[in-house]
Amino acid sequence: MSVKYIDTKIDEIVNTECLISEILNNENFNSLNNLKKEPLKTIELISINKDYNINEKEFYVITDTGKRGVHKNTGNYQEKLYGNYKKAVEERDIGYIKDVLKKAIVFRNNVEEVKKLMKNKNFMKQWRKDVGRISPLKILKNTGKMKEINIIKRLTIK
Repeated sequence: MSVKYIDTKIDEIVNTECLISEILNNENFNSLNNLKKEPLKTIELISINKDYNINEKEFYVITDTGKRGVHKNTGNYQEKLYGNYKKAVEERDIGYIKDVLKKAIVFRNNVEEVKKLMKNKNFMKQWRKDVGRISPLKILKNTGKMKEINIIKRLTIK
């Protein structure tokens, strides 16, 4: 396995990260195909192959839903994932199903990260100071975004 060193500036990396985050927050992943066409100089993007196979039961656990619909504590983003999954299954679109499952796995990983952060006293102190009494987990469940959480994380965890 060879390691490639990238000679670039931090702002280029941040711009690339922002672009990728923006693309991943969209409804589909079609923009990723055009990513290399963007004017990002010569930054090589490294993709990691992960196993995105989860069954329907695991999907329902991740999205806090069931075959009959959403549960009481389900967030807006989880409802959106559930709706997209049902639509993809109805249309029998394998690519669409895979995209939804990938987003569900990313969401699950983010939930695990937020739960770890919530155990950190410094993080929660700063969170309450900047955001208020609303839980970071609730924000994640409703928006699906880690933006506010990552900002507080960068301020508190070094």
